Formats: sequence, structure tokens, C-alpha cells
Amino acid sequence: MDIKPQLKPLSDGFRTDINGLRAWAVMAVVLYHFGVPGFKGGFVGVDIFFVISGFLMTGIIVKGISRGSFSFIGFYLARAKRIIPALLAVCITLLTLGWFFLPSTDYKTLASHSVYSLFFLSNIEYWLSAGYFDAESHEKWLLHTWSLSVEWQFYMLLPLILWAPWKLRAGQRTLIAVLTLLALLSFGASAYYSSIYPTASFYLLHTRAWELIAGGLIWLMPAAQLSQRIRYGLTLLGLAIIGTAIATLDKDVVWPGAWAALPVIGTSLVIWSQQRNSLTHHPIAQWLGDRSYSLYLWHWPVFVALVLLEQRYEPVALAAGIVMSILLGALSYRWIEQPTRVSFSKLSPAQSWTSLISAGAVVSLAAIVVWKFSGFPARMPDAVEVAASEKNNKNQRSEDCHLRTGTIPKICEYGYQKKKILLAGDSHAQILVSSLAAALPDFNITQLTYAGCPFIEGMQRSPISTQKLPNGYNCKGFNKQLQQKLSQYPTDYPVLLVGRYAIHPFGLNEEDPKPQTPQAYFNKAYDTATPELMAELSSALTATACNLAKERTVFMLRPIPEMGFNVPRASSVRIAFGLPPEVSIPKSSYWARNSWVWKAQDAARDQCGVVILDGTQEFCDDARCYGTKNGRPIYFDDDHLSEYGNKLLIPTFKQIPSHLPALRHP
Repeated sequence: MDIKPQLKPLSDGFRTDINGLRAWAVMAVVLYHFGVPGFKGGFVGVDIFFVISGFLMTGIIVKGISRGSFSFIGFYLARAKRIIPALLAVCITLLTLGWFFLPSTDYKTLASHSVYSLFFLSNIEYWLSAGYFDAESHEKWLLHTWSLSVEWQFYMLLPLILWAPWKLRAGQRTLIAVLTLLALLSFGASAYYSSIYPTASFYLLHTRAWELIAGGLIWLMPAAQLSQRIRYGLTLLGLAIIGTAIATLDKDVVWPGAWAALPVIGTSLVIWSQQRNSLTHHPIAQWLGDRSYSLYLWHWPVFVALVLLEQRYEPVALAAGIVMSILLGALSYRWIEQPTRVSFSKLSPAQSWTSLISAGAVVSLAAIVVWKFSGFPARMPDAVEVAASEKNNKNQRSEDCHLRTGTIPKICEYGYQKKKILLAGDSHAQILVSSLAAALPDFNITQLTYAGCPFIEGMQRSPISTQKLPNGYNCKGFNKQLQQKLSQYPTDYPVLLVGRYAIHPFGLNEEDPKPQTPQAYFNKAYDTATPELMAELSSALTATACNLAKERTVFMLRPIPEMGFNVPRASSVRIAFGLPPEVSIPKSSYWARNSWVWKAQDAARDQCGVVILDGTQEFCDDARCYGTKNGRPIYFDDDHLSEYGNKLLIPTFKQIPSHLPALRHP
């Protein structure tokens, strides 16, 4: 039985409509990553690619099975010849350039990611290490290969999924039934788990498979019975759905989840209808479609380079980056994809396998050597390595004591002295433990901290801000318990309140320097930092300090500057390029995010006798706030002081004892 699509191909069997969709998919992804307005949902381009891949692969497999000519080995070889050469070229280029410009920690990471990418396991590695939308992801050179790994894993399974049912009961209906069941199971898992396990759901096959299977179902159920007018209308509807998804969705939506049905349905309608349209058949769309794979591979390393060079938000640099991505994609298509395609056509299957495996083994082995030898630190100047290694300069014990789930405070004490200082707040409090202990050797430092949760009574994190946090995260519940716990301590124990308060009205500035959706609310959630929200946060921060000050001395630390970029990485890259190591931000950026905090703290001082500790002079002058001191980073990431940086606050913390007897609030 020979099953064939019942629609007449547009041109010699080549689907120019699908090729045009590839162009829209890749440009949506590129423009999204480069921050072009109007493409905040451009990440759906990957979902478009998934549907296209499912359609094409199902067609290849089912036609081969129905004719009795399908070869598992031949199928896998065809996929390898298509995917591996350009991927190898990217890995070789990055590993070569990395030798000259990347510090050992980053070079080691690049090498390990190269191995995972070449073995098509990078989606699992990135699932275990972090999320796609977080700031750290913008510094992973091969992050985008997660989608190639998902596709390859699907390719490994799809032939068996189609072949086994066919052997039991040959026919199109059998395959439709099997794929429909699998698609429903996968979609259900995606819709349910994306909000519970967002990182796993984003990266792993079981919550992505339905998108690829949707393409397969489209191949098995052609639209030949529909009139051309209806099919043309469905094409326009599909393109409209895709455009709506690209323009309106954003990184805060639960993804993939049920919302991923938008680009999947839109893409399926366009493919199913098989109609000419100027949006997909324009020569530019066809040109980009031909080069879409190479363009996808090269655009992300270009963007990461801009991030490391601190050009991520510079319009001219971003425009140049887009042009460079297209140029590299075109060169890769011309000098890698096309020549290897011709070369493989002249080789036997055994020779093709030998070539691919040999080339892959050489590059993988080189990457493994770099990985296992920790990036060869001796190849870089010492100053580069010192700057880069600051990212690991943390207090591991205080991190272990820093709660991320639950509501019961975890109490960690540093020192055996009878006199105590209670340290309460979020991670900006947690990182100060060792500097407090160094400044106040006669005091026991008691840590009571919770991730992303400064002590503000009644404040709760918004659902959007907690999507990527662990199950059991409960800031409001923790602060209730913390309030009770603090009241149980003797009143001669002072409390120091520290927090990264700015993220709650304005969001994370490492993701975007422009204000984002607020991360906190009280009784009503806001889409922007409205005057009402600012008033609620300010009054609650003041009231929290004043309530504590009724029975004990309260100290509040002025906000620590947030750099908005990874300081050790930026500084080390600057040194590697022969530039001065200093990195900084305008002080106006600090004021834009933190002036309201200062006013709320001042109100607590004036109304309740709260003591303000101001260490900003250690980080800022009149014009700028600095991420380095004496040529060395003082942060281990974009906003957390390292063990070196937090010592700059020792003079500030030494002021604490002088305030204890005199300014106790009744």
C-alpha cells in the first residue's frame, strides 16, 4: 500500500510555502533575540520549525514504509548529513575563537556544551543547569542547540513509532490513531506541567513532541477535499495566528503549555492548505528559507558576543548583529551546507557515516580535552583568570542556609557570641554574612533569608515572577513566619533589613534595563509600576521597619547597585580584548530604580528612629556606580556582591555598635 499526499506539489515536489515559513520562523527568532520591537513572541519560531519537521519527517517515513523501502539507517544518515556539518562548523569556530578570548571557566563551559550539542543532549544539559529566559542563558554560546537536540531525539523515535503500528495493521487510519493519542498525551503533559516544571517542560521532548506530531498528522490528513478558496482563507488565517503569537506573546507566558497551540495551529493551517501567498513565496522569503538552518545556528553566537561586549542594548550594535547573522548564515549555506550536500551525494552510505563520525569524533575529542583540562587556564593572562574566577567567590554556607521553598525560617548562626544581630531579607542580605562577621567580631550573626523575598509585611510575589521558581515557593507565607520568629528573640537583639527592593516594582534589570512587569503586589496586581503600587510598596516597607522598631533597634542598608550584566564575565572579556577591566553603570540608573527605596527608608528613620546604613559611597561616585574595585570584580554575577566585594561594606557595618544603646526605639 503506497500512501501519498493527495495535494499536488507546488513545484517539483518542493514546498515553497514551507520554505517561506522557515524564513518567517527563523527571522522571528532572530529579531526576538536581538530585541526588535514587535517580536516579543518571536520565540514561537522554534515551534513553527517543530511542526515543519514533523510534517516532512512523517512524509519521508510513511512513504518509505508503505513502499517497503524504508531504511532506519538511511533515515538517520540523511538527518545527520543535513544537521551535523553546519553544527560542526559552528562548534569549531567557537572553540577556536574561545581559545584566544575566553577565560578558562567560560571556555570549559563552551567545551562541555559543544559535546552535549554534538551528541544531541544539550536540551537535557540546559534543563539541568538553568532556564531559557534567564539572564545567564544569554551567555551560553550554544544554548539554541537545545531545539536541535529535541528534534534529533524525536527523529530517533519517530520511525519506530510509525513502523511498529504499520506492521501490526497497515493503513493510514492506524497511524492517525497512534499519533493522535501520543499528541494528546504530550499536549496534556505540556499544558499541565509547564506551570509546575517550567524549565523541564520547555526543554524536554515529552512536552514538545505534540508540536512535531501535529505536523505528522497534517501530512496524513491532506486538505484535498476543500476548495481552493477555502484553503486560501485558511492560509491567511494561519499566517494571522502566527503573526498574532509573534506580536503579542512574551517571555512571561507559561511556555510551551496551552499557548503553544497558537503557532502550532497557525503553522498547521498554512502547511495543510498548501497555497501560494506573497508572504511565504516572496523571493526574499525563499532566500531566507533556504538559509534558515545556518542563520539559526549563527545568530545566537553573534548575540552572545554582543552581550559579552556590553552592546546588547545598543541599537547600532544590534542592527549590525542582525546583518552579521544573516551574512554568516549565507556564507555557511554557500560554503558548508551546499558543498557537503554535493560531497555526500558522491559517497556511499558507509563512506558518509565514516566521514560524519570521524569529523564529529575529532571535534568532540578536542572539546572533551578542553573540558577535562578546565579550559587550559595557563593560556590566558592572570588578570583574565582572576576576574573570571570571581563568579565562584561565594560563601557556600550562607547559600546553603538561604531558603528557596517553604515558609519556616531556616536559622543559621555565625559565631558563638551571646550578642546577636538578626539579618533578614533576600539574597542581597544573604551575601553579606561574612562581611558582617568580619566587621563585628563580638557579635553572633543570625541569618534569616529567603530567595527573592525582602521582609515587607503583606507583600506577595506575582504569579508571573514565580513561574520559574521552585514548587513550594511562598514569600508571603515565609514573611509571616519570619515576623513571628523575630518577635520571639530578646528585644536587645537588633535586626538588619537588606533587600533587592527594586525588582518588585520594576523587574529584573539583567533581563532588560527598561522597567518590566512588577514582581510584587498586595491586594491588587499591576501591569506596570503605577503610582498606586509605588505608594503601597513604600508605605509597606516603612511600616515593616517601624513595626519592628517598636521593640528593638532596626537597621536598614541602602540598596546595593545592580549592574544589569555579569560583572566577572564582562570584566574578564574586556581584559582579554586588551581593554581596561573597569565596568560601571550611570548613577542615574541606580536612582531610577532605587530612589523610592531611599525615601521609604528615610521615612522609617524620621518616623521611628530606624538607623540607615549607607555604603553606596563604596560603589558609586557622583556620576557612576562601579562593578570593579582595583581592577577586580566586586560581584559574582550582575547584582550579588562577591566575598571580595562585600568586604567593602565593613566600614559601614562597623558603625552598628555605636547606634545600639542610643537610638533604641521605644
